[in-house]
Amino acid sequence: MTFDRSTDSIAPVAHEIPGPQYGEGAPGADEDFRPGSAFPQGATYDGKGTNFALFAQGADGVEVCLFEGVEAKTECRRIRLRERTNGVWHGHIRGLGPGQLYGYRVYGPYEPERGLRYNPNKLLLDPYTRAIARDVKWDDSLFGYQIGSEKADLSFDDRDSAPFAPLGVVIDDRFEWGSDRRLKTPWSDTVIYEAHVRGLTRRHPAGSGSSPPSEAIKRMCQILKHPPPLPRRGSFGRNGSRHLIARCWPGTSVSCLCEETTRSIAKTSPLRFRSTTLRAG
Repeated sequence: MTFDRSTDSIAPVAHEIPGPQYGEGAPGADEDFRPGSAFPQGATYDGKGTNFALFAQGADGVEVCLFEGVEAKTECRRIRLRERTNGVWHGHIRGLGPGQLYGYRVYGPYEPERGLRYNPNKLLLDPYTRAIARDVKWDDSLFGYQIGSEKADLSFDDRDSAPFAPLGVVIDDRFEWGSDRRLKTPWSDTVIYEAHVRGLTRRHPAGSGSSPPSEAIKRMCQILKHPPPLPRRGSFGRNGSRHLIARCWPGTSVSCLCEETTRSIAKTSPLRFRSTTLRAG
């Protein structure tokens, strides 16, 4: 279950799922693969293809697994990320675009005593995915160890978890700046106000109150278009803002930032803005 650098290939694992080979011109074929970039992490669509980047410093290899639909029990294709920069595995696949469902399989040592639990039999959700297309279906195969084993969590489970694991989805979150230009504030002069969305909007007159989660999320995001004044202690010459990432609530099919809200927030920040979508609807 390790990456063989001498042959530049990944050794077979127990219960490995075969996927169809790429034909000529198919997204993911050798001629469509580029080194890509280690930043930003996650799956980033640029209009020509998608860049995948995943931090896995101790891994021996990483594969992007592509799925044809939310009901698929196994991936249809696997693409090995061939580049690694400062612990980030990355690659750009031309022709791969919005709507593509995906997950990762990560290869490396399985040594629980040392805190290493790489298990490529388990399909992993991208921690930087912009959207989630399928909720988790709880099953013992999702665990890297065997439930009920005498060795407890020191055991190894070789069952495939793909039929039950949540899937990420590639989305198009590019922002058209039009005539706007970056402020290009030097880092030495940059003062960023980092805010938790709920905390920043909680006492706003249009705040969420006791609304259901879906409505509360929509209200919070609308408030961000016209944020409340900063407290007096916050008047320290800030020239940028950053909002902490929103989490995903299982079963909540809500886009956190609608296009109008995204554009409004993006114009106020000197940094690259990345919209956050809780779940693909």
